[in-house]
Amino acid sequence: MHSDTGRESVTIVGGGMACHRLCQNLLKEGYAPGNITIFTDESIPPYDRANLSKYFQEQGCPPPLLNRHAWYEEQGIHLHLSQSVQSLDTEGRSLVLSDGNRKTFAQLVFCTGARVMTHEIEGVDQNHVFTYRNWTDFLKIQSFCRAGRKIAVIGGGLLGLEAADALHRAKCEVTVHEMANTLLCRNLNETAGSVLLEAMEALGIRVSLTSQLERIVSRKGLLELHFRGGDQALVEGVLLATGTRPSDALAAEAGVSVSPKGGILINEGLETNVPGIYAIGDCASFHHDSYGFVQPAYEQADILAARLCGSDQTYEPKGRSCRLNVVGIDVSAHGENLIEGEHLVYKKDSVFRCLVVARGKLMGATTIGPWDQTTALGVAVQENFRIPHRQKLAFRDSGQLQLLADMGGVTSWAGDAMVCQCTHMSCQAVKNAIAEGFDSLKSLESHTGAGGQCGSCRPLLLGLIRPGTEATPDAGLLHPGTGKRLKWMAVIGLIMCLFIWAPWNMPTPDSVQGFTYQWNQFWTDGVTKQVTGYTTAGLSLFSLILSLRKRCSWFRLGDYAFWKTMHASLGTLTLVGMLLHTGSSMGDNLNFWLAASFLSLNTLGALAAITAASQDASTHGVQSWFRVWLTRSHLIFFWPYPVLLGVHIFKVYQY
Repeated sequence: MHSDTGRESVTIVGGGMACHRLCQNLLKEGYAPGNITIFTDESIPPYDRANLSKYFQEQGCPPPLLNRHAWYEEQGIHLHLSQSVQSLDTEGRSLVLSDGNRKTFAQLVFCTGARVMTHEIEGVDQNHVFTYRNWTDFLKIQSFCRAGRKIAVIGGGLLGLEAADALHRAKCEVTVHEMANTLLCRNLNETAGSVLLEAMEALGIRVSLTSQLERIVSRKGLLELHFRGGDQALVEGVLLATGTRPSDALAAEAGVSVSPKGGILINEGLETNVPGIYAIGDCASFHHDSYGFVQPAYEQADILAARLCGSDQTYEPKGRSCRLNVVGIDVSAHGENLIEGEHLVYKKDSVFRCLVVARGKLMGATTIGPWDQTTALGVAVQENFRIPHRQKLAFRDSGQLQLLADMGGVTSWAGDAMVCQCTHMSCQAVKNAIAEGFDSLKSLESHTGAGGQCGSCRPLLLGLIRPGTEATPDAGLLHPGTGKRLKWMAVIGLIMCLFIWAPWNMPTPDSVQGFTYQWNQFWTDGVTKQVTGYTTAGLSLFSLILSLRKRCSWFRLGDYAFWKTMHASLGTLTLVGMLLHTGSSMGDNLNFWLAASFLSLNTLGALAAITAASQDASTHGVQSWFRVWLTRSHLIFFWPYPVLLGVHIFKVYQY
């Protein structure tokens, strides 16, 4: 025990990214110099393993360290490089190092990561057969590879595709061999995998699926690969990326419980079955699941640091999330993206987006191709947001999700703009609560009530809590050019509404020879009246049918962008029909109320369309609220219209 802090010292076995994150958080919590010790078999301090491939073409480049070597000394962290732990005595609270020395510990954290699985392949000890897991592997591969060399990458998972990307950029001839029937089989379904495969092959990386390597034979300076089924290939080098298994041997030998599936078993407090011994990162297994991603490792490190400093936080997985860039192709997978449920798919050219909805909640997502809202999408999956039915239909047509734009746009709202209508919480009030420490949806709801009733404001609240999820609203919601067409049609419709609303009437003709007489005859003639009247009614009915496109999943006429522009166009045409039918006269009694209802719904609809079209270029809180209010008012004024129209037609023919 250290009397200056009252906290037991922490010994960390392994020097990866999880280790570095844990150290950072312990220092933030006030761990005193000398309280943290690291033993790692690496020859360099913790570095960015996740992005090693980005440095592949930079010969002689320094390792991508997460902090310079001197930083550990400055912070009082005892960092022992090239010093592995050989054995562990849990009862005596001691460990034996590779140099033979024995060290005692108070609290121990396993950060031993994972190792590449190669035991099922014969001949992996041949020259020019590489694994790709650490900086040493990286340097060996980098020194071997040069332009034109034929390299086989065994494994089409995250590590394999990153390696293939690096080798391709180094001008090597690369073929990826994957034993499953799709690339990234743990992250993508077959449809998404086929999109990725086509994109990779179009850029020059060959892919062979259902291709399981059984042995490697050296043949006159080359490597002969033998696959199950009899296929063979002759290459100059092999890079094994055949999956990983948690490095749990040291823990298992010491009597620490491990999962049959691999990994050191931990509980909600990240503690093993031995008190005072913990595990985080790739080596850990929570409920017999190991993740193999940076995000869960960082989450575990954050929580363990807090617990070692007296917090009672517990670990709860927030779902898997990975993002990578393969030969310029953006790929991301979030949450439970392979489970059964409602799969909302948008595919256009090389862009693929799929949302997985179960019980009305967003449980997972897969994207291939650029999307500036991917970060916000990951957060939305993490929080299992509900997706309104209208947004589902819009996503299928445009590939955009409005709630993601809301998350980013709310940060620019005025302070007095209402974020939560149910509790009348303004944007500034929410920001103040977040500044006071209520920085999660759950704590914010318990403190202010915001988000706890209808839930529609939760994306906005999260946009304020996590400003890093900001994304520029995408014009794809209306497709290129549609916003301008929609705005112009709405402006024309609004001008016509104002023209008819204006308190004036055509003058009564004083001669049968004047133009006013001829014009007056046009809209008073019985046949013309019927033609213009039924045309206006028919256009209104068709506009109503198009509105089903937005509200009924079984109605699939046209796409969402077409519907918006067509709806505005039909509204304008109905106004032309009304003008020809009435000569701009509002009439009296029942006719007046019919005309007033018709003009009100068109005026509000035109204003809502103008606001919606403008919002594509600039999302603003007040503007968004105003558009919603206009749209709802437009719908309210629509309901009396068909009733009044029916009575009007009945009256004309009855009397």
